[in-house]
Amino acid sequence: MNTDLMEIKNKKDKWNLVNHFKSFKWIDWLGFAFFLMYSVTIVFFIFDIITELSTNGGYGGWKTIDKFTDQSNILLWFYMLFYLFFRKHSFLKNNQWLISNLVYIFFTFIGYNVILVGLGGYGYRGNFFEIFENAWYHIICPISFFVFGFCFFYFYQNQYPKIFWISLLKQIIYPTIYVIYLITIPFVLNYSDQEGNIYHYSVYGNFTNVRDNLTIALPVILGMWLIFFPASHAIFYFSWFGISKIKKNNNN
Repeated sequence: MNTDLMEIKNKKDKWNLVNHFKSFKWIDWLGFAFFLMYSVTIVFFIFDIITELSTNGGYGGWKTIDKFTDQSNILLWFYMLFYLFFRKHSFLKNNQWLISNLVYIFFTFIGYNVILVGLGGYGYRGNFFEIFENAWYHIICPISFFVFGFCFFYFYQNQYPKIFWISLLKQIIYPTIYVIYLITIPFVLNYSDQEGNIYHYSVYGNFTNVRDNLTIALPVILGMWLIFFPASHAIFYFSWFGISKIKKNNNN
């Protein structure tokens, strides 16, 4: 009897999942395709942590986890997971998470390609895998999420967070925590090279090392926190607002 009930329950669960996929609109299938893409990011992230732990120990693992690039890309995977399979979760309320993720991944896109590569002299270097992974994190995934975000703006008009300042304050919580980390970590963590020289750890080198390069790092960090994140939020927020207005006028 219990076996029969279990079989019925399994068929019901399977049927519900099938119905869930059948209910997908084109925007949902686009999100599902990107969800599969972002699953590759999770594989890259786990691989990098294992590699760093095996070669550099706990320090190597930590300097992988604390990168805004990795964190913002992983957030894309979690967002798609909730969007596709937990649509009624409070995390998705008022679509705040969507706008916040757009801002975070936009910073990853601009911060690396413009600041670190363009101004700092960093680049897409190394072997093929390293170059591809860098491009995946800093070009492919960001652009794909921009595409999804603006398609979402078009498909779900008038579903943006209604009060701009409240939306901005919610979005800025994570960057604020990260800024505090950037400022404090050079005073907390040191590391040494093979010759025994001691260095103060900074997430992004001179750009964030307020202990040794205050005149460079402080303007960069404050500019990122007080200008870039609010301005980026305004761009995405009012883009959604504008798309909604244009679509509404066209329908009238």
